[in-house]
Amino acid sequence: MRYFVTLLAALTMCTTVQADEAVDLKCSQATNVAVATFNARKDGLTESQAMGMLREQKIYSGILVWAVKQGLRAPADAAEWVVRGSVFGECVKRGAV
Repeated sequence: MRYFVTLLAALTMCTTVQADEAVDLKCSQATNVAVATFNARKDGLTESQAMGMLREQKIYSGILVWAVKQGLRAPADAAEWVVRGSVFGECVKRGAV
């Protein structure tokens, strides 16, 4: 349950990111959302619930949706640092999606 709260807090904080901010900052925040989603999934979060949380905040596309999906798709037995590095690296490569 604590991961659900962390995910919701991460999503709320990330919605304030302005379009002109640096790619590193956006990717850092996206990585935090992905890791929070990854951990929440271990606690029982389903894809349907995660997407529902995004819809409740009227987030339908973009970097936050991408980040949540990365957290949901990461192998369940992966170490958190591996997920963090993978998501951040892919985000930077994509130019903050």
